[in-house]
Amino acid sequence: MADSQGGVKHLYTKDMKETSLELQRNIDDFQDAVEKVSKATTKLLSTWAGKSRDRFETQYNLLFGQLKDFEGALYDIYDALVDSETAYIDADEALKKEFNIANK
Repeated sequence: MADSQGGVKHLYTKDMKETSLELQRNIDDFQDAVEKVSKATTKLLSTWAGKSRDRFETQYNLLFGQLKDFEGALYDIYDALVDSETAYIDADEALKKEFNIANK
């Protein structure tokens, strides 16, 4: 939760960790689904000939490229979340050290 100046009032890093793990599982599921579609399409294309096959393959290749781009975007989100968690923990540890030094 943030206050009106954008400062953090309270943040559970445990929630960040759980979210990043869930996101990683979802990315894995997405990759599995894309791989299954790829295998099925490869099998289909190996037994299909003609102009309609060529048109289908062209459209499939465009879509497959978009799926790979989307996968990359998911990893960008995952990396940003993990980096944010690490930065927050590092800042929290630095603040603890400052408090400990100030209270000695």
